[in-house]
Parts: sequence; structure tokens; C-alpha cells
Amino acid sequence: MGKPVALYTQYDPRLYEMLGHQSEGGKACDYFIHRDPQQLDQVLNHLIHESVEVKRDPEFIRVNFPETSDEFWQKWGTILEDSSI
Repeated sequence: MGKPVALYTQYDPRLYEMLGHQSEGGKACDYFIHRDPQQLDQVLNHLIHESVEVKRDPEFIRVNFPETSDEFWQKWGTILEDSSI
């Protein structure tokens, strides 16, 4: 939760309008770039070459990102063991 999140996308115009010209990720997305390669370059240069302090709202995280259950991690471990990854 401490790393910057950049979303580069091209939404269908109708969806983009419905989302209010914002990311569907809302506050979970630090940089939202809608089909603008120049803005993407600027954001990536900023993230790569400058010190970026990320601040998170603990209440937003608590409400929107609940703890992952032990059952999930057990299943995930099984999947990794069974795969060639």
C-alpha cells in the first residue's frame, strides 16, 4: 500500500463519461492517465527520477481492502505448487 499506483487506460467513451472522466479505481489510483502518451511519459519520469512520497488514508484502506483470508493464501500456495511458475 506504500507504492504509487499509475493507471494508463483507454476507456470506451460511454464508460469514461459514466465514470466522470476519472479512474474506476478512485482514491486507490494515484495517477490516472486516459490515452495520453505525453502525460504517461511525464508521470513515469516523475516516478522514476524523483522522490515520491505516498500517503494513504488508513480508513479508506480498511474499508476497501480487507485482510486477505488464510483460506486464500492456502489455495494460492497450492496453485503455485501445482504450476510451473
